[in-house]
Amino acid sequence: MIFIDANKTLSEQAESKGFKCIHGNVLEEATLLEASAKDFRTFIALTENTEINLLASQLANDNFYVPEKYVVISPNENNEGAGVNLLGAASTLFASRTDIKPWIEKIQSSNYNEVETKITKETTTRLWVKSQLQKNNQVLPLVILDINGNKRPFGYNDTLEANEIVIYIE
Repeated sequence: MIFIDANKTLSEQAESKGFKCIHGNVLEEATLLEASAKDFRTFIALTENTEINLLASQLANDNFYVPEKYVVISPNENNEGAGVNLLGAASTLFASRTDIKPWIEKIQSSNYNEVETKITKETTTRLWVKSQLQKNNQVLPLVILDINGNKRPFGYNDTLEANEIVIYIE
């Protein structure tokens, strides 16, 4: 796992916690070259700025042929600028438009609970999110753990099989 961040302080903090981090602009090809993006299987664009997420995903796709791409789309995205028309082969992370700022604040303040829930019958990630919202559960689904122990990001238009586990925070 490699993090890329334009904020030098955040890059240094990630490195101090044992993560590989590159300080740079994810929209510059040289930064993705430094990160060895040609070897990526999955690219996740996780900023508060939808346009940056979409453009970074497009760069990862077009220049480095990264097969799996996930982006965060803000609920305030109005289809201007880069617009969601650049989504292309990428999937929406968390299976819905998400304002990640409050989630980042919760994580930074350690004011969250990590929860695992086993899926009892097949459904889609989108329907799972809708069911949580209908119960007034404010959750951020992160990862799907399949029956073989493999993890994949919780993205839009994925299928949750019986006995898979969704890991989320609340």
